Amino acid sequence: MKAAFIALDECALWQVAMLQKILYQNRWAWRTLTLDGRPVITDGGIRLMPDSSVESASPRDYDLLAIAEGNVSPEQLEQTGLQRFLRQFDAQRSLITATGLAVVLLAGTGLLGGLRFTTNESVYYDFGKLFAHSIYTKEPVTVDGNIITAKEQAHLEFALAVCQHLGISEKNPASLRQARNLMRNE
Repeated sequence: MKAAFIALDECALWQVAMLQKILYQNRWAWRTLTLDGRPVITDGGIRLMPDSSVESASPRDYDLLAIAEGNVSPEQLEQTGLQRFLRQFDAQRSLITATGLAVVLLAGTGLLGGLRFTTNESVYYDFGKLFAHSIYTKEPVTVDGNIITAKEQAHLEFALAVCQHLGISEKNPASLRQARNLMRNE
């Protein structure tokens, strides 16, 4: 199984770190994509080298897409390569995940139309027009169809929800115990 991580400039790598660890422990390959194929700097100053650009990647090569919060600009919302990738990924009904501000990319591409979703309240209010045809929940994590969204601070709950959706909790309960222990600070 293969996961694609779209790394935006200033991406919050910590929001997907636990998920990445659990997937790796369960023999998933994790590939990093950037919008232009160039390295990005995370919000913690780590330089990420991409495996590919979104433009040259094929959605059918991946079983999961993860996007963590990062800088989202109006130009990115209109970038045809990103929109194409997201729409093609959604069309194959593979799992799409986004945290915090990254949820705006899904809304801007029309993937949240009619679906329940969550994000931080400030994001919801700042980008209200993009969410006009979606149903906002105040939950830490929301699952609707093949899309999982999360508030930026719900990274552990997010990892658990994704793993439950993928069936990892049944296949490898030890991975999930570790995440649950972290949630309880044990």
